[in-house]
Amino acid sequence: MLAFPDVHPDQVNTLARCRDLPVLLDRHVPLGPDQAAARLGVRRVDFEQVVRLGWVAPVGSVDIDCKHHGGITTVPLYSAEDVALLPVPRPSVDWRTVYATRRAGAPRSPPSPRSSRARTGCCWRGWRG
Repeated sequence: MLAFPDVHPDQVNTLARCRDLPVLLDRHVPLGPDQAAARLGVRRVDFEQVVRLGWVAPVGSVDIDCKHHGGITTVPLYSAEDVALLPVPRPSVDWRTVYATRRAGAPRSPPSPRSSRARTGCCWRGWRG
């Protein structure tokens, strides 16, 4: 373990003063399929179709050890930035209709990155990028 990190204190101070730091950091957070669907504001089944079509691809994966689900499960992770920008290169898709077909009780707009619905909560074993 290093006694001192490989960053310059002035760079850290400058970054810490950025008003858009949460947005900047959130842009690089890997999202699981449920989180990606929630962030995009669509049902999970609709997000799975987007993945099947190859419109967004995993940037890595993580092994999750949830014993009540039968052991270790490998979950694909998607770039938050790729998910957020997905509608931009696909203007031919009727996104209003996709957004309108929410399951009962789902929120009207995608949750913010800081909301508990956009976070995970299992046992993370390791992420592969």
